[in-house]
Amino acid sequence: MMFVKKLLKVFAAIAISKMIFGQSSEVKPTAILQAVCWDRFASKNLSYFPWGNDRDENATNLNLNIGFSSPTLPFVYYGESPIKFFVKEMDRDLPKEETEQSIFNQVGEFDFTSRNGNPARYLLLFLTQQGKSKVKIFSISLKQESLPYGTFNCYSQFKENLYLAYGNQKQSLAPGKSVRFKQNESTTNSSEIKIFRRENGDYIEEITEYIKVNEGSRGIVFLSPNRKRLKMKRYYLNQTPPESMIGYGIEATIAVERGEYESNSTSVVNPIQN
Repeated sequence: MMFVKKLLKVFAAIAISKMIFGQSSEVKPTAILQAVCWDRFASKNLSYFPWGNDRDENATNLNLNIGFSSPTLPFVYYGESPIKFFVKEMDRDLPKEETEQSIFNQVGEFDFTSRNGNPARYLLLFLTQQGKSKVKIFSISLKQESLPYGTFNCYSQFKENLYLAYGNQKQSLAPGKSVRFKQNESTTNSSEIKIFRRENGDYIEEITEYIKVNEGSRGIVFLSPNRKRLKMKRYYLNQTPPESMIGYGIEATIAVERGEYESNSTSVVNPIQN
């Protein structure tokens, strides 16, 4: 009897999902995000539910392998704010024949606002908290007006004013502020960025690095202190067609053949632990 009730519940969830969502590729996402680990050499293997229906028994979930050097491909979210991130673990208390069942432990979430059918677009920075299983998430807007393709933004975490030169573009950068540079289209000017600080009236060169963006890419540069010196962290974000994004057009629930229920009635159950 328990098995029959569970089976009917799963089939009902699939039917309701199709009635509400129809073909998910026709529904606009509420958020398009990318993620990267802030800490050097850090990596995270997280899961998320593209439709935000993490409490449904057969809700679709996807893995995100997040590294520290390059952001993930854009991943699509269709649910309501916030988007939640989970660590997926095997339920060791289950009988051996039911080891496919997983437990999803929530480790973080991100609140966003989607306006007028336009998806929120952010780069999410994941920071590990010492001694804690939860992650801290900071965000950088990836809206076209905030970071147009063919440009890169420089953010300063340094305690002094910095002076930046990129080709014939020169700007000063105050602590906690940001400046933007356009792609260097000149064939005579270098695509190196030079960063100076001032000491006793002189300009001291701290960093010279090569940065190249074009009409299909953009960049984010962080300048931060490192043992009284300056270090640079840069990320490139390439234009990605929707069909190449993680989770694009995916259904809200996992479609399972009837035979799979007959052989293993719990194979699609995703219990949640908050």
